[in-house]
Amino acid sequence: MVSLRLCVFTRVFNLFTAVTYLGFTVVVYIIFIIVVDSSAMFQGYKTAGTGLLNFKFFLILVFCLAVILVIETLTLILSKEIWTPLSTYYISIIQKGRENEVRLFENLIMHIKRKNKLK
Repeated sequence: MVSLRLCVFTRVFNLFTAVTYLGFTVVVYIIFIIVVDSSAMFQGYKTAGTGLLNFKFFLILVFCLAVILVIETLTLILSKEIWTPLSTYYISIIQKGRENEVRLFENLIMHIKRKNKLK
């Protein structure tokens, strides 16, 4: 879950982040599953193969991923649209090339004061 959350909020992916996410989460977990599934001294002996052949496993996996995706997307949308930080407003004004229009900043501050978000 931590790695998935980091992937969702990472803006720039490079070789280091890709290797880190894949190497330390997926590959290590697969190695663990192989070792446990092939050794009779573990309680999970021969259960991974049985689980992978069952369609319920994939159904649950898809359902969990869908729930995570929906929650993270809603959180991102709410943080941008409802609880928008002042810096986002300023970046939007600057990207449009309107930073020299002082009236825009004044209107923005008055709008935020009316909503009691700025003290």
